Amino acid sequence: AALAGIFNPQTVFHAGALKWLVKTDRAMLDRICEGLVCRHRRWQQGQWDSFDGWISDPDLTLSLEERFSNAVFSCSQLNTFGQCPWSFFAKYILKLEPLYQPQRQLEPVTRGQFCHGVLFTLMTRLREHFAGPFDLEAVDEDLLRQEFNAAIMRESLRVEARKIPYPQLWEIQRRQMADDLWSYLKSQQKHADARVLHSHFELGFGMDILPQEPSDEASVANPVSISSGSVNFRLRGKIDRIDLVETSDRQGLLVVDYKQRTLPKIASIEAGQSVQLPLYAVAAEAILQHNCIGGAYHSMSSKTAWFSSIKLGPEKIREDKNFYEKLDKSIAHIAQAVEKIRRGEFEPQPAPAGAKQPCPSYCPYRTVCHFSRSRQEVKSPLPPAQEEENE
Repeated sequence: AALAGIFNPQTVFHAGALKWLVKTDRAMLDRICEGLVCRHRRWQQGQWDSFDGWISDPDLTLSLEERFSNAVFSCSQLNTFGQCPWSFFAKYILKLEPLYQPQRQLEPVTRGQFCHGVLFTLMTRLREHFAGPFDLEAVDEDLLRQEFNAAIMRESLRVEARKIPYPQLWEIQRRQMADDLWSYLKSQQKHADARVLHSHFELGFGMDILPQEPSDEASVANPVSISSGSVNFRLRGKIDRIDLVETSDRQGLLVVDYKQRTLPKIASIEAGQSVQLPLYAVAAEAILQHNCIGGAYHSMSSKTAWFSSIKLGPEKIREDKNFYEKLDKSIAHIAQAVEKIRRGEFEPQPAPAGAKQPCPSYCPYRTVCHFSRSRQEVKSPLPPAQEEENE
């Protein structure tokens, strides 16, 4: 009430209220003023600084450098930073946890776990049946259906052991997921002019894997070291699937990452904002000691986003001659993100900057990050011509 009249022209300023506040609670006035100074600084034109998410205190920056200089990153962490540095800061530095309302329903993560479990069980059973890597195109229809139904039943029992609150809803969802998975498998049987051998499933590296967790026999305990320019960092993770692709003129590994939601855009992969495929491609090559031709995001709606030197299709193979250049650039962007983490640069600037809605609606930190499109434009440096004009 004491300060409202100063900043709001529609409110009458009463000096007596301010005088009363100074006498009775000076500490409160100091805190209010500090907040106003912070808000004022956040809206000043120029580079991001300590009022915007950049750590400037020497002790804190040294702590970050020590913490992340030899850290083992996960794809999830680097993906979070690529999407929004401040979100990484909130989740992995401050360790803020959103307050969720208790719910009893089948969450999207449950759907993801169910589909991953079915595909892991099915693929490993088929690999055992064929005594090694196999081409899904060559699997007999009856055998595929038999093993598929068994995998669905196994994963269903796991879900139902947790006492599903709405059995009728679960049954509808289970049938829908089974239909989606079957359609996905049938789409994987169609690829022209190539032999695709499904070889590894849930290949882990740099992780402690519990006995009950799905894991490939080729998984390794050590993280993978990745270098780009002068930046070195270590990575841990688990690759959903690795295929060995053979065509008339090449052979190489193809990493596959299953997605339940909308597939990432290729531009976001190249810019280092969606990091799984480029990082997993490098990791797979290092672990299995075999050339990797890239990767693909697969959705259960049978859609595919390719980031590879070749793109398989039911009718023909398409080639991307610039793939390895794109891969190097993507890894370089990710390495730059690692450098920013070590330097303490966590600006509230979600990517891509030019998107109509850069902040995803599901972000749990959007109400506390102080992001706004107008502020982002203020913080963007002016072009030289415009700076001269303003002077």
